[in-house]
Amino acid sequence: MWNDDFAGAWSAANFTLIEASLWQENQRRPISLPWLERSWQDPVNFWKGLHAYSNRRLGSQSKSTPWGRYDFYHDLLARHKDQSLPALVWFEQEQWHTWSYAELAQTVNALAASWEAAGVQPGDVLAILHPPGPQWLTALLAGLRLGLTVSVLPPQGNAFVLRRLVNIAPQWLAIDHLYRHQLGAEWQALALPNTLSPSAPVRRSFEYPGDAIAALCLDPISTTIDIPVAVNTDTLYLGALRDSILGLGLKPGQYCAAPGWHVLESQPSLILAVLLSGACWVQITLEALEKAPERLLEQPIEVLGISRALRNLLQANPPLAEKTWRFWFRHPAEAADYPLWQEFVEDLQLQAVFSGNLLWCAARGGVLLFSDRCRGQPNLKVFPAAGLHWQLGIIEAQDLPHVEDWG
Repeated sequence: MWNDDFAGAWSAANFTLIEASLWQENQRRPISLPWLERSWQDPVNFWKGLHAYSNRRLGSQSKSTPWGRYDFYHDLLARHKDQSLPALVWFEQEQWHTWSYAELAQTVNALAASWEAAGVQPGDVLAILHPPGPQWLTALLAGLRLGLTVSVLPPQGNAFVLRRLVNIAPQWLAIDHLYRHQLGAEWQALALPNTLSPSAPVRRSFEYPGDAIAALCLDPISTTIDIPVAVNTDTLYLGALRDSILGLGLKPGQYCAAPGWHVLESQPSLILAVLLSGACWVQITLEALEKAPERLLEQPIEVLGISRALRNLLQANPPLAEKTWRFWFRHPAEAADYPLWQEFVEDLQLQAVFSGNLLWCAARGGVLLFSDRCRGQPNLKVFPAAGLHWQLGIIEAQDLPHVEDWG
């Protein structure tokens, strides 16, 4: 049982109990989360305790200090003890590719060196116009290594991109050479090289001050969908740390995927949470799975985000191979059609798998709503994420934008 003594509330022993309490065998059993309410009341000590617990959990020391400084490159890549563990697996040109943590770090350093030579300086704003995949991730991590303010912008069409680019006002673009020529000359001039330098970067990995702006995130469910929100390093780092442990429950070497998940809503927070835990991100598109749904079972995925589109795809063509999934989660806004989710669990024989709900908002630093993980039926519960300041308000308004027709 969690010890609610105020002085020891956020000890490593208590966080071990908190982690265990989130795995529930019986969905009907009442759940008591006194620690969650305490995290809202005492966020400073909660975050400090969680950071210390993460160091112990990973068996390696972070170079970051809550509200002090953050070395994203070190904590996301270099700190992990086993550098041979996979960091990224992606499906491209009808085959799987893998980068270990060592290989990903080497590629990030090579790209960072090229950008350093191009004149990039800490504090510059970088817009990343790659689709999710190895170039996208390498650009994101190279930007954080160099101390840039990063902004993820999927290349979804010129009008979509240009409206947002004007508001982001980047000094630099990370962009594929094929898409680059669809933009005007003033934007093309900002494109950074995609070449990898044979030399190492001159500067050490950047340490952001705690209140520095690390990201400009677009919020697709806000009333200002094309205006970026400044996210400081405290919010970006600590949110990913919490979500890696309490949201996803990931440990080093585990595989996580979420095909078809909303990029602007969840990234870069989701991928940072995966890498902070030493886990592996699996990137495959819904289009690839439509051709061959069994591809999803070719990787030992343990944590899987299932969008409504992926659910429908898998139900129409249930893959027959053995599933390694331990925990699957869905978007709370896509939970209204409960009978269809029940059928999904039955059709894919997921009665022994844990389920949960996770709502990301990268513009607010990560997960806003989460749940415990219940075995069997689709999970109906959601709670405000730990460490947040929140209040109840009106959320059903016809004039507000929404994701995929769900408010």
